Amino acid sequence: MSDLPKKLTEALDNYYKLFSVLVGGMYRGVVAELGEEKAQKVLLRGFHETGRLWGQINADYTGPSGSGDAKSFAEAYAANTNYYGFQSEIVQGATSKRAVVRLHRCPIHETLKPFGLDVKVCDTIEQEVDVGTAKFVNPKLKLTVTKSLARGDPYCEYVYELED
Repeated sequence: MSDLPKKLTEALDNYYKLFSVLVGGMYRGVVAELGEEKAQKVLLRGFHETGRLWGQINADYTGPSGSGDAKSFAEAYAANTNYYGFQSEIVQGATSKRAVVRLHRCPIHETLKPFGLDVKVCDTIEQEVDVGTAKFVNPKLKLTVTKSLARGDPYCEYVYELED
């Protein structure tokens, strides 16, 4: 994000702060209304659908549904997150069948941590947006989050695998 104008960088950072508190506020409100277990189910379904819609909106970049592989999706994901102020990298050795993205900075985690919502939101519902997007791009594309900043790991690690 360093090659973007300062005002745009600040605007994107503020956008993710707003997004983060919106997600955190929804989480708290739905849990208060439905209880933790039912809220998780409802929020997971909603965030998965949000990811699918995000994939649909970005189909011009990702290609039509069913066309993406692990490496091309990881490349698009890393570029997108870096634009929005995350610090991500693709781990060496990415192939069309398997690719790993590491997020070293996450504005969502940074915003939610002071409220004690980072683990509940990041490790459950928020990553479902990324699962839904990957599934839209290719229903055979599986995402597994093996490490998480919210759990104290040095980065979030997203493993994309193209299932046979």
